[in-house]
Amino acid sequence: MNQHRGGATGTRNKWAVPPTHEYEIFRTSYEAHWVCGNEHNWGVREGLEKLGANDEKVAKFPRPSNDSDDRHGYPVSAADPKRRYEHRPPANVTSQWVAAGLITALQKNRIDKGKV
Repeated sequence: MNQHRGGATGTRNKWAVPPTHEYEIFRTSYEAHWVCGNEHNWGVREGLEKLGANDEKVAKFPRPSNDSDDRHGYPVSAADPKRRYEHRPPANVTSQWVAAGLITALQKNRIDKGKV
């Protein structure tokens, strides 16, 4: 969605990766079932590569409110004090990332503690 792209105005989190990479992050998260209890998908790139314009390293793809709505996502950081819980993937997802070799146990701990 353009509201999360570099030229967008406002306070929305913005991607720093091209749309093709954004789609790949979502596709991988969907196929690997990196989902929380609220049915939001979560994504990351190997080694916590930067995803967002403000150095965010995790992506959130919220479950749409309506079935007819398009699925979209944006880069997030639990270090944002206003959204430290809603922008933090659950530990079961970060464990899957470690098992997949995308992040280290140390990086998992930092994400789980809201420092990423």
